[in-house]
Amino acid sequence: MNLKIVTFHFANNYGAVLQAYALQAHLSQYGNVEFLNYEPEHLKKLYSLNPFSCGIHPREIIRRARAIPYKRKQFEFFSNFRKNDLKCANENTSDIDLAKNVLNRADAVIYGSDQIWNLGITNSDSIYFGDFVDKTVKKIAYAASFGADNDLNSISQFIKKYLNAFDALSVREQSGVKILSDNGVSNADVVCDPVFLLDKDCWINIARKPVENIPEKYILYYALRKDEKLIRAAKKVGKDYGIPVLSIHPNGNRSFMIENQLYKIGPKEFVWLINNAAYICTNSFHAVAFSSIFKKKVVFHGYENGKGRVESLLSILKSPEFFYKDEKGNDIFDLEKAEYKGLKELKQQSIRYLKDNIKPKEHV
Repeated sequence: MNLKIVTFHFANNYGAVLQAYALQAHLSQYGNVEFLNYEPEHLKKLYSLNPFSCGIHPREIIRRARAIPYKRKQFEFFSNFRKNDLKCANENTSDIDLAKNVLNRADAVIYGSDQIWNLGITNSDSIYFGDFVDKTVKKIAYAASFGADNDLNSISQFIKKYLNAFDALSVREQSGVKILSDNGVSNADVVCDPVFLLDKDCWINIARKPVENIPEKYILYYALRKDEKLIRAAKKVGKDYGIPVLSIHPNGNRSFMIENQLYKIGPKEFVWLINNAAYICTNSFHAVAFSSIFKKKVVFHGYENGKGRVESLLSILKSPEFFYKDEKGNDIFDLEKAEYKGLKELKQQSIRYLKDNIKPKEHV
């Protein structure tokens, strides 16, 4: 089969590119799998190194210009990962007509994962809702998300206009099922994030040790948003156990006040760092997800709009011993002691969902 994936694989974000990699790798058993290399113009500006691209305040332009040397290193690693490890159907484009032609050569289009149904992120771009695709092409949503900040009236219009035409619908959060149900769509499944479709050995095989000097024992600090409480927690664990804290950010952001910042960390290095860390201090879902794959110790503190997804994962993994306060008073999730039965069942349901729906559309 000829399969196309529509997602945010272009984002310089560890979770975005690694979930894309995992979904493509899993789907490859069904045929030729390629990403639609479509990037809306406003998101292209967001991820641009050009400090003038977003028309922002002069002070912010100066700050962005000063950060270019750090950001460029990160951007190169992401660019190389996309070039070497993600198979795209076309050159990067923002042209709807070109995107339409690519999609309509497919037997099936898979939409997801990520917040492709968050209108605030996509600027209400209907291509993420299956628009422009002929009825002869099968449309399947896998682990798509509405995010936490959609305008419910606007999203309701998109659901009613586009999503009833899908051949199969699945979302990554239970909240997505409710949004669909509230709009008359009652046949949606909840499936696991694509990173769980691959087992531990698959991730170890792509992991790559950073070129920078990494101590034998370290704490990894990874936060998508600045969080003073998480910063204090990371520094305390480091001080309590005499372990250095290493900080990473996909865009080379230097504002999180951790002394040891690494700047040559692409997706493969991210996986390696999680697998080899003594502790992971994070507010990121995908950092917790990979920590569960590698059964690591985690210090987690979530921000309001993002913590629900992590808390949902942790509730699946919950066991009597996996959360505790250590002898130094640190709150620790020890994912080696978690209960994985529920996650394994969700993974099998997700694999079955794809297997049942990845087949050519029957023509009458």
